[in-house]
Amino acid sequence: MRRKVRWARCLSVAVVVVACIVVGGWPDYSANGHLPKQELSDADDLAKILQLPDDQIDLPKTALIVARGLYPDMDVSRYLALIDNTVHDFQKSYRSNASPRQIIDLMNRHIATMDVKYNSGSHYLTNVYDERMGSCCGFSFLYLSIADRLGIPLYGIIASDHMFICYSHEGIRINIETTGEGREEPDKWYIDNMLISPDVLARRVYLQPLSKAQSLAYLVVNRGVDFYNRHEYDLAIRDMNLALSVIPNLPESYANRAQAYRKLKKLPEALKDFQECLRLNPSLAKGYVFRGYTYLDMGDIDKAQKDADAALKLKDSLGDVYCLRGILAHKRGNSRTAFDDFNKAIMLDDRNTEAFCNRGALYFEQQEWLLAMRDFDKAIKQDPYHSDSYRNRGSTYFKLKEPYKAISDYTSAIKYNPSDIDAYCQRGIVYAA
Repeated sequence: MRRKVRWARCLSVAVVVVACIVVGGWPDYSANGHLPKQELSDADDLAKILQLPDDQIDLPKTALIVARGLYPDMDVSRYLALIDNTVHDFQKSYRSNASPRQIIDLMNRHIATMDVKYNSGSHYLTNVYDERMGSCCGFSFLYLSIADRLGIPLYGIIASDHMFICYSHEGIRINIETTGEGREEPDKWYIDNMLISPDVLARRVYLQPLSKAQSLAYLVVNRGVDFYNRHEYDLAIRDMNLALSVIPNLPESYANRAQAYRKLKKLPEALKDFQECLRLNPSLAKGYVFRGYTYLDMGDIDKAQKDADAALKLKDSLGDVYCLRGILAHKRGNSRTAFDDFNKAIMLDDRNTEAFCNRGALYFEQQEWLLAMRDFDKAIKQDPYHSDSYRNRGSTYFKLKEPYKAISDYTSAIKYNPSDIDAYCQRGIVYAA
């Protein structure tokens, strides 16, 4: 009986938009003391906290509450103590009458001693302290936490899928690129590198100092992406809704919510959110890519191709663009071009699960079983919940005359996608063989 391998797109496999784009009592830090301003501590109260005025929001504590939504057993008090220690160490050198650049330089040097390395997925203070890893959000919230305790006027800033901070007080503003050892960059650097148009700037979402609630809302966006990566799509949508209630015009929130809708096969809702994302930021390449996937899900290959081409013009170093192009090339019967595009996607991003899964499907079609197996193995290693890859690897095991492993993989595919009819059918065929 002929085995079938289905393409990742056919099972609505989504490529994630990563926003990067995305907490006790306190000891006295000043003569007047620093008393806790918020009593809410349960993650369910996060929406209430984000409606409070800034002077009632305890930023480090709330950032930890956000993280606890992902890690319910997290010991918040332990991280609060670590933050306290960081602040006390910093205070040994800090002088409140120092100039803004002296304060920034001192903060940069102090944080450098913590030896925190950049990692695009490490958004939380827990990552910073436990792993010594931080994303743009992780680094920014470390700076913001110290500043919040000492009354230093630092503010979060969003720049198209990226977060950094600025010093802003009495007409002085200094941008601080937290992923670049705290170097100063002018707004123009972000405008040029993030492709931020004048129309987008006019909406006053990007490159504007954020309130505490808005900075925390961007952290919630990143948590929503993490829920998405856990295949908890309803929770991802919940977080994007919460973020949009605080920052209504944030393109990344619409794009990420749309991806979750795609996974739930709510394609009209997904398309509507992608349209809004691109209305708010027509230069967001990933918005075109993922709207292209949505059109592909809806069977409109021509519109999907148009979006892939638009994304490529904006950013030719985005692996997801080439993955979409590869799927479209295969749909048009051009396997050689599809191979080239999947290879390019993997070269640009060696953690692109969809590219490995789809290239594996091409190898399967060419009866290169071992090469197909290698790619499915890599896809599953990167995403242990990836039902498409389990089903496709199950078909490959059957070709290699390993029926028990095939049944195991089909069962995993069904576990992670109970509506996968092909996995049920193919497992039944193996049972009957």
